[in-house]
Amino acid sequence: MVSSTQQTSRIRRRKETTLGKRNKRRRRALGTPAFPIHPEGYNPEAADAKPVAKASLGTEQMANHPSAEKRNRQRITRTARNRSIKSAVRTKVKAARLANEAGSPEAKTKLIEAISFLDRAASKGVIHPKTASRKKARLARAAHKAASALLKT
Repeated sequence: MVSSTQQTSRIRRRKETTLGKRNKRRRRALGTPAFPIHPEGYNPEAADAKPVAKASLGTEQMANHPSAEKRNRQRITRTARNRSIKSAVRTKVKAARLANEAGSPEAKTKLIEAISFLDRAASKGVIHPKTASRKKARLARAAHKAASALLKT
């Protein structure tokens, strides 16, 4: 009979060997040798180099099912839409912050515009509602500080 500690160490040893074999197989599939062939490093253009798998070249793999193809199309369109909305939000927030710091007269309108863009992005699910709320609060607090500083002077 084997004690529980001996059994766990055996299991651990067995797992380590299988993981090692799996990694070795994956390295070979990707074309990376287990040991360096050339003294200056691995050269994929060398005559004795192994062919590199397509997955490691950075090319996207195509979907195999119509539903997966559709999800891919949706991902691309949503990513583009979300990116444009996020960049617009960042631009408006930056404009509001700069107008606040400069103490310009249109700071209030820029603040209202930035808050509107943040709310719109949160309602569309581009940014989290709590993130939008936090950014709005920080902008409003900065605007209040700037306005009170102008009144004191």
